[in-house]
Amino acid sequence: MENKQKGAPACEQPREPRAGSTGGGICGRAGRGGTPASSAFAGSTIMYGALLLFESEFVHIVAISFTSLILTELLMVALTIQTWHWLMTVAELLSLACYIASLVFLHEFIDVYFIATLSFLWKVSVITLVSCLPLYVLKYLRRRFSPPSYSKLTS
Repeated sequence: MENKQKGAPACEQPREPRAGSTGGGICGRAGRGGTPASSAFAGSTIMYGALLLFESEFVHIVAISFTSLILTELLMVALTIQTWHWLMTVAELLSLACYIASLVFLHEFIDVYFIATLSFLWKVSVITLVSCLPLYVLKYLRRRFSPPSYSKLTS
């Protein structure tokens, strides 16, 4: 079914999804989602990094794990989206606002004064970067050397 309307979105639902695909067709999707292995890698990196970089105080490990997990997921979603819509930006910002609001309610589990230190900020940045960068590089290489069929047709 062709879309002949003026101003209609460029993406459409494919007639028959490929084997192993999720159906595709949603504007803004990258076409290839994360795998359980990539989630396991990111989660393992966050927990191992938190245990290595922080003291043995449980409150600090919870703070770094929770913060790194939230930032990693927000960053991976942002890196996956190709065509941004204003609602996607609002969703990302609302998610970040929920994290910040949760700091108020979870003050017994998260040391708010510790989060404000420079030490916490650079350690969170390193752990988030180490958990995201390899996955993004692999995603980029995969797209570069095995592009999806729609990108072959447009170029």
